[in-house]
Amino acid sequence: WFTDPNYGRFVRQRQEQDGQYVYRIGPDGTVTAPIRDGDKPNGIGFSPDETRLYFTDASPSRLRAHDMLGEGDRVNATPAWEVELEMADGLTVDTEGNVYVAGTGGIHIFDKDGRK
Repeated sequence: WFTDPNYGRFVRQRQEQDGQYVYRIGPDGTVTAPIRDGDKPNGIGFSPDETRLYFTDASPSRLRAHDMLGEGDRVNATPAWEVELEMADGLTVDTEGNVYVAGTGGIHIFDKDGRK
């Protein structure tokens, strides 16, 4: 799983992917874009049990959580929850499932249900 925002690229430069989405590379090397409704998805991570995918998005600036489906090869495109943040950027998830997001004002910490 990865994101491909066009930060830092010249406007006229062609993107490698067909949009700014959340992508998955399958076992056979096939690249798909299961989440296409973000503006500029960036930081990405998973809950410790890999049942939830988290990513930041630029406009509106927010943290989104999506439930994984099947054997972790699919994702529910509708967010389980989302929280607006100013200038949300990279993120990481600890072993307890807390999500740490870099943004305006420092590091913002959320539990697995989106509570600060």
